[in-house]
Amino acid sequence: MILGKQVVMIGGTGFVGRAILYALSKAGYHCKVLVRRPERHRDLLLFKNTQIGQCSPLTDAISLARQLEGADIVINLSADLSSGTEAISLEALAAVNRSLRKAIQQSGVKRVLTLSYLGANASQTEDAWRQALGELEAMMQTLENAPATIMRAGLLIGEQDDVTSRYQQQLKLLPFLPVPHGKTTVQPLWIKDFARAFVNLVPNFAAAGKRFEVAGEERLTLVDLAKTVAELMGKEDAMVFPMCSMNAKLMAKMGRFAPIRSSSETQLMMLNQDMVTDQDFQSQFGFEPACLEHALSTYVVPNHLRARYNFLRREAGREPQELAMLDIENPVEVP
Repeated sequence: MILGKQVVMIGGTGFVGRAILYALSKAGYHCKVLVRRPERHRDLLLFKNTQIGQCSPLTDAISLARQLEGADIVINLSADLSSGTEAISLEALAAVNRSLRKAIQQSGVKRVLTLSYLGANASQTEDAWRQALGELEAMMQTLENAPATIMRAGLLIGEQDDVTSRYQQQLKLLPFLPVPHGKTTVQPLWIKDFARAFVNLVPNFAAAGKRFEVAGEERLTLVDLAKTVAELMGKEDAMVFPMCSMNAKLMAKMGRFAPIRSSSETQLMMLNQDMVTDQDFQSQFGFEPACLEHALSTYVVPNHLRARYNFLRREAGREPQELAMLDIENPVEVP
């Protein structure tokens, strides 16, 4: 089967969506990102071969089917909670995906790739989020003409994420960092590696109907992750400790008015249990993901420390692509 380059994306305005959109654009795909309020997302047009389509409400199967006309591929990122005003609530997630499923079946779409997360389970009634993810997966896996590929992500990190960037923000304010769900174990994966793996599966029909668990290679607790952020920021003396659940919920409710910036409602929902997998990233996707230190260094390390960091990595004989990107015009060589 020959696969075209026309993509329609649901949930493309968030942290995950923008990374995948960038990777799709670089790979030569033509993307239409469906949103409810196009005027708020004109910056997406900066991506090559990208357009914005309006669909409101997303529960309208007829409108969705109209937007899918001429599409070869659907990228379903409706589970991405980082989409801001475009984020789909848990209460609406099932209805949106029922409508999307119906629209896909009525269209000529050949490929569907769907974002989910580790731990998704439709039977997990005590966890509304993971139960909703399990129901989403079930709906996509029963598509007849376009068998879906499910990508179950672990903790995805990168600039402006909802975890490590919050740790960074807190440490810039004060030399102490309370960590919500501090004992939870995760396998952080750089968002750029996740997007690359995701887009590499688009033309791979052997992946149709399959589910992949996608996470990094290093396992550590969230407290240990926060300590790594502190060390790379040059704040080794900062106090990093688990945050009690009551305070975490209070700070999350206060949002941008909270005196402690390391907590969010999304974190509390996603990270209330371990997010780990035994599935190996490299054997599934054919390349080695960036190590945790390198991924974090691209955005949490201050510029003056980043210059020294790169110097030390060069001295250690590391590959050029492993050097952290410098955000300064004239980086100073460190003797």
